[in-house]
Amino acid sequence: MPDKALDRFRQNAGQTAPNLKSNYVAGFAGPRPPANTPFTLLLVQVFPRDLTPQVFATSIKAAQQALAKQRPDLKLEQPAPYVDLQIGAVVSPGRTQQGTSGRAYTVPTSQGVIALDLYCPTEGADRTFSAVEASLKRMVFTDGVALNRKWLEDFSLASK
Repeated sequence: MPDKALDRFRQNAGQTAPNLKSNYVAGFAGPRPPANTPFTLLLVQVFPRDLTPQVFATSIKAAQQALAKQRPDLKLEQPAPYVDLQIGAVVSPGRTQQGTSGRAYTVPTSQGVIALDLYCPTEGADRTFSAVEASLKRMVFTDGVALNRKWLEDFSLASK
């Protein structure tokens, strides 16, 4: 995604939830925007190594509450995040009544935590999510980096 588009996304995210810190470092958008949403977006951010599952679980709840409060017009549906061991990630689903769906995939590794935020039109979202999740299931780490399964277990405990 061009830097200008990524900057616009950061600005819009900041306007939607001004108390949340955005740390998006990369994004990917399709060549033509779908009719009912500006982009199909996959945004990638890297969290600090010291992000604990407990802090992350608390942050997700706070972010969901802040977004729902700031933008009640979106009529957000935000089911509880869950651990998907096949993907090796915490999955946070959501959608709006205005035709946009999203999922965040938070992948803890031995070197840090990677977050992928995916936004797409609700129509066709299942196909998009399936394609992304199939890719995540095939993800292979190199150079001594490994999935941090203990982090996922601790998140499960912290989110109960």
